This record gives sequence, C-alpha cells and structure tokens, in this order.
Amino acid sequence: MDTTMPPTIRACNPVVGCTIGCPWCRAKPVAIRRKLTEDFSKPVFHERRTRMFPTNSPAIFDLCTMSDLSDWKDDWVRLVFDAMAANPQHIYLLSTSRPGRLMLNSDAKDILERSPNVWVGTTVMVQKDLERIEALRWNAPARHYFVNFEPLLSDIDNTDLKGIDWITIGNLTGPYALYYPTYREWVMNVVDMGMRNSIPMTMRDGLKLIVGSKNFHQEYPFYNHERRK
Repeated sequence: MDTTMPPTIRACNPVVGCTIGCPWCRAKPVAIRRKLTEDFSKPVFHERRTRMFPTNSPAIFDLCTMSDLSDWKDDWVRLVFDAMAANPQHIYLLSTSRPGRLMLNSDAKDILERSPNVWVGTTVMVQKDLERIEALRWNAPARHYFVNFEPLLSDIDNTDLKGIDWITIGNLTGPYALYYPTYREWVMNVVDMGMRNSIPMTMRDGLKLIVGSKNFHQEYPFYNHERRK
C-alpha cells in the first residue's frame, strides 16, 4: 500500500446548489440542514466565500463540493476565476459531471491554461461516462486533470488515462449502497489502469472493506503540483 500524508483539502463553495439531482447526493441534505439555500435545485452564488483566498498560507480549496461547474453562470465564473488568479499560492479543485455543457469564455480558459495550481475534474460512474474525459479536455483546457470514479457503479473497460494526474475511487454509502454496490473487481480494474499510467490514486474509506488494506491506496499529487505533463 503506497501512501503519502494526506493534505488538508478545504471545502470552499462559492456556489451552492446543483441542477443534476442525483438521488444519492451528499451535498443536498447538508445544504438543507445548514440552511445554505432554500432550493438546492436552484444554484446560488456566495461571492464572499472567495474572501478565504487572500492568505499567505497555501491551502487546497475544493470549490465544487456543493455545486457542478456546468451550473456556474458567466459572472460567477469570472469573479471566482479572477480571485483564483489573484491568489496563486493555493491549489484549486474544480469539477463537473457534465463537461459537455461547460461554456467557459476565453478569459476563463486562459486562466486554466496558464495556471498549474488549478485542477479540473469530471465524474465517471459507468462505462459510457468515459466520454466525459475527452469533453473535459475539449471544454476546459487545464494544466492538470483528475477523474472521480465515484460512486463506481459498473465495471470500466480499459481506457487511455494518459494526461490524467489524479484518480479518486469511491462507493455509495447508506441505503443506496444496498441497491448500487461497488465490487472489488471493478475497483481493481481502475487501479490497474491508474498504475499503468503512474497516476496517484485516492480511495474513499468505504473501499477498505471491499479491496482490503493491502490494496487500499491513498496517494495525493498536490505536493508536486508544479509538475508539467
């Protein structure tokens, strides 16, 4: 089992809400419980949360734990991307399950292309979702990409993951796990693909019982985020 000391990834959600409507969404009940939005299906923007950025202490900010980048309006993208560009001491994680719907303007794409500290990812749950990887590369020309295989809901055939810098793998928890289980063979197939391309992999804790501690990976690439592909 290869491990590195896990970095502290801070959730910073300038946008709260998502129009996708996944039945197992973990963000929605949190947002409702904390009264962050009246209707989670209608994303709202909180510009004040970008004020977390201006600090000299480097951090890793996940900006999409309660939203999908494809739902962000142009003005929201501009304000958040400008704040990221003004604070290059941090690492920023952006993600979308609908990269084909991303409509970033040229200024936003320029920030992605020249910012090694901005990582952009997409979600692959089943085989047909693999097309999202190419859509992400096309619509979000970033220096670093990651793929969230979570929740992993089917076996994934061999695919070319060249150019991917990080993989996360996870399974459903709670009542939906009974109906949509993740099997060891599926996980290990993804692991094999990652290992062939020397991609760091982070497994969610729920997978330890599925794959065993010997096959449990928690690797983080962020300490070397200046690495160029």
